[in-house]
Amino acid sequence: MPSGITNHNTLALAVEGYATAQSYQPGDEVAVCCSSVAPSFSVEVARVGATREVVWSRAGIPGRRQEVPGDAWAEGCGWEPTFSFTAGAGWRSGYYEVALRADGVSGPEAGSQAWFALRPAPNAAPRAPSPTTYPSNRSPRARSSK
Repeated sequence: MPSGITNHNTLALAVEGYATAQSYQPGDEVAVCCSSVAPSFSVEVARVGATREVVWSRAGIPGRRQEVPGDAWAEGCGWEPTFSFTAGAGWRSGYYEVALRADGVSGPEAGSQAWFALRPAPNAAPRAPSPTTYPSNRSPRARSSK
């Protein structure tokens, strides 16, 4: 931690992690690096939009502790990948939450979240534009009076 910054984090998470990239495309392998003090944990991957749609899950992933380096704030953790999955061909682009939950642990420290974004496939058909309203500072009556 940089000098002059005090760490006020008092919640020690039983499992935490991150995806190795911020964005992927359908068909890509998504690798997630985790550290866990619990012997095992579960994961649930969901697209989060108007609704939460679970697209992948697994239970019983072996947990192991990976140390957080002192310069993680600047250089990242550099952890080894713990599990991976393939982003499905039918998955829609958007924001995906990776919910991690330590087995045998209760309370807020039992779970944490990672995330990634899914970009459209390069050959994906373009989506229909959404209806857009353009503001005007002239009323229809003012325009028709000319």
